[in-house]
Amino acid sequence: MDDKIKVAIGFILIILAIIFYLLSQVSQTLNNVGNNLLLILLAMIAGVAGIFIISRYLPKIL
Repeated sequence: MDDKIKVAIGFILIILAIIFYLLSQVSQTLNNVGNNLLLILLAMIAGVAGIFIISRYLPKIL
């Protein structure tokens, strides 16, 4: 796989992390606590994976 594609996937993962976090902040009721925690967990995983991919493959492109 090309390094540029991997960096693009990293940016997409960071965008997904932001979307997951914003979705968890929109619905703030006690019934949705489990869903909010799941969305925050998904946001953390996607964000860390995106940052790891970008930090690994971006220097190879530049």
